[in-house]
Amino acid sequence: MRLLILLFVFNFSFSQSSEYDTILNKIENQFISSKDSLPNYLYQLKSIKNYHSKKEKELVLLYAECFISLSETNYTKALKQISNLEQKINSSLSKTLEGKIYYLHYLILERVTNYTEATKYLKRRRKLH
Repeated sequence: MRLLILLFVFNFSFSQSSEYDTILNKIENQFISSKDSLPNYLYQLKSIKNYHSKKEKELVLLYAECFISLSETNYTKALKQISNLEQKINSSLSKTLEGKIYYLHYLILERVTNYTEATKYLKRRRKLH
């Protein structure tokens, strides 16, 4: 479990360029340490004005909501959200956000002990880099 946490922190600790990436990093870090601030970060994401597109904003918000469901151990809801999110991935999505989505799907499947499927999403993420 510690290895997973260290891997998680390392994978998302690189610097990001957009305003929402900074908030997403905070959500991901709070998931590990404390879940208290997660709703506040979701509110901040909703108030950002400079998304590249309406679609990008929708995907970022879905990602954050899915992360919050995972942090609340609502795995059924998280699995539905991540499936919905992956259906909306398109070629205009940044590779960073796409990688985050695949990694989140990996984390959810790992939590529900579906290790075979989880590994597939980890491999998809690695192909992006």
